[in-house]
Amino acid sequence: MFDHARSAGSAMAVITGGGELERRATDASIPIMTVDATGEPRSAVGYNLLLLASLLDRIGVINVSDQAVAEAVEAADVMVAKVGIAVPEETNLAKSLARDLLGRLTLVYGGGNLSGMALRWKAQINENGKSWAFAELLPELLHNTVESFPGGPEIRKRTTALLLEPHQASPELERRYAVLGETLDQSGIDRRTLTGVPGGPLTQSLSMIVLGDHLSYYMGLLNGINPSETPSIDRFKERLSSSDSA
Repeated sequence: MFDHARSAGSAMAVITGGGELERRATDASIPIMTVDATGEPRSAVGYNLLLLASLLDRIGVINVSDQAVAEAVEAADVMVAKVGIAVPEETNLAKSLARDLLGRLTLVYGGGNLSGMALRWKAQINENGKSWAFAELLPELLHNTVESFPGGPEIRKRTTALLLEPHQASPELERRYAVLGETLDQSGIDRRTLTGVPGGPLTQSLSMIVLGDHLSYYMGLLNGINPSETPSIDRFKERLSSSDSA
């Protein structure tokens, strides 16, 4: 991707935690924003989100004020205070939901500002929670997926749909969420509606990242597996590497 962008003559900036990409960007005098976060790359997405928002603001693609960033960081802190490891399950949404989802098929649905968040939650439940999860987006799923809801009574009994609903959605999107909820209820599929801390898109996104990440972490613990390890992915990469070198 780096070489393709350079050969295309694109204006470039690099967000990296170091390594080969940083070296090549430095050699090419390309601006660098450094990710200073430990842990797996997937655990630094909130950090990366703010870096990307800052970059896009600087080049005039979007407008992100210092106040919006401060509110988003505060929202993340508020969510951590609600779902952190020290908060007991009785008052901890992430812990109680993780237990409810244990051994079940999880469907994650999102629309509007939280479309990408549905994909994030799905991936985190897979990687951290070591559990089955699939994600789809509104309004598209209303044109195809809903036709599958009446089938498979045994599957329906073991399925939970998580509806990630943004604050201040358009009337059209609110109506679609309502219709989706009604359809799930009529099909006997368990559903939960989840929202982030009220505020702008950045505030909602960052708080929902915190909630989803804690949820998936607790699911991994309940499954008796280290949430940070990804042995199946590692094996897949190893097999591909050995095949490429053969």
